[in-house]
Amino acid sequence: MRIFVNGREKCYDDASHGTHVLGIIGGDGSCSDGRYKGIAPACRLLPVKVLDQHGEGEMENILFAIDWVIANIRRYQIRILNISAGGTRGELDGVADLQVKKV
Repeated sequence: MRIFVNGREKCYDDASHGTHVLGIIGGDGSCSDGRYKGIAPACRLLPVKVLDQHGEGEMENILFAIDWVIANIRRYQIRILNISAGGTRGELDGVADLQVKKV
């Protein structure tokens, strides 16, 4: 896990949102004897934390994390980027105009 908030180096989830989303995506069903699985249970996940324990953060951290993901596409064989974050209208002005290079 690569973290861009709170300066921690080890995995943690202080708001449970990340764990919830990762379970929806890649849960393998091991906690339910296979009854409940994510939509892609065999996928490999690389969580990147950008929000604090209140689900709040800075746009700068989100953009830094996106840059990190782009820079590490080949290293980690990243094929999909899910961003589970939102913001207010003023915070998101111009974000839709961002261009992401295809690597």
